[in-house]
Amino acid sequence: MKGLKAAIAIASFLFYTILISTNVTVAADNPIHDEEQKQQIEIEEEIPEEEKPILESFEEIEQSSEVEIEDQDINRPKELVETDKDISKEVDNKIEAPSSREEVDTNVIVNANSINLKVGDSGKEVYDLKLKLAQLGFPVSANPNEDYGLKTAATVKEFQIYYGLKATGEADAATMAKIDEILSSPYRLGKSSSAVKQLKLNLAKIGFVVSDQPNNDYGPKTEAVVKEFQRLNGLKVNGIADEVTLAKINEWLNGELKMGMSGPRVLKLKQDLANLGFVVSNNPNEDYGPKTSAVVKEFQLYYGLKTTGEADGATLAKIEEVLSSTYRIGLSSPQVKTLKLNLATLGFQVSDNPNNDYGPKTATVVKEFQRYYGLRATGIADEVTLKKIDDMLSSPY
Repeated sequence: MKGLKAAIAIASFLFYTILISTNVTVAADNPIHDEEQKQQIEIEEEIPEEEKPILESFEEIEQSSEVEIEDQDINRPKELVETDKDISKEVDNKIEAPSSREEVDTNVIVNANSINLKVGDSGKEVYDLKLKLAQLGFPVSANPNEDYGLKTAATVKEFQIYYGLKATGEADAATMAKIDEILSSPYRLGKSSSAVKQLKLNLAKIGFVVSDQPNNDYGPKTEAVVKEFQRLNGLKVNGIADEVTLAKINEWLNGELKMGMSGPRVLKLKQDLANLGFVVSNNPNEDYGPKTSAVVKEFQLYYGLKTTGEADGATLAKIEEVLSSTYRIGLSSPQVKTLKLNLATLGFQVSDNPNNDYGPKTATVVKEFQRYYGLRATGIADEVTLKKIDDMLSSPY
């Protein structure tokens, strides 16, 4: 019987609770009139006196259960509670991550667009690009606009190929960096350094003289000489000693001359060859053409060098060696007197009383000897001539 009463009490409590909460909700959403408040009080007062103890005991049980649940967290090991908190934070962070990722991706796209120009783009950046390319010898147009068209792409590709970049036709980060690198070169108009002076000295060595007394300043005269060098070597004519120009200067300094090259040093090569009996032309110019290549081959073959037709280091060194021989006009040494005596023994007499001087008469007799034995008639007693003299002197005939 008591159990039945308890069950009825609990059911009544739940009914009243639902009813009260419903009224409270309605009250929260709508204004409460005095009449409704009175009705609520009347409902609460209608609870029978005999059921109030049961309801109070039920409330105590419910409150004790809530305390137990809270106590469970308090009694749990500290590390487990902290782990739960960390997990909660981690979940919060994961929720925020997409927003952060979106911000990063947006920044990347913005940065990429700011340095990557391509066909279809338009704006001041494109106009500035065209101006910079023109300064470097790659003009897109005499009257550039702000549009990145096919002509711009073709010019950018030409620039990329010239400087060894990936030829895409798009002004990407690498291309823009290369443009800025060249435009900020220490070897351009208005710059000054000891490196500029060395550049002038190197240019002078290969026949492009800026000044007899070079200084550290990269002025209009230096720019003009660099442009002349670039023009003669088929380079982009911008007056800036960029990496391609410097490489070509070093190529000349290292001595190698070959087909297609042009300049004062080629002219000097032809003159030196003529002095050694290898004539390219009676009126030589500065161009290294097929005829020059053929004569260089003859020289190489005559002196036992590799016959390439290119005036490489070995060829130029041999030319210098022969031209600086101790057996030539204007020089004097005991070896010259010995040479005269040997020539006289072979029937080529210079003088009845030979001395140490290598004069015009000696050169003439040396030429006679060279012609007689089918050698190059240079008048210089080079290694080939000296060997022939020794061979004839040691011959039993």
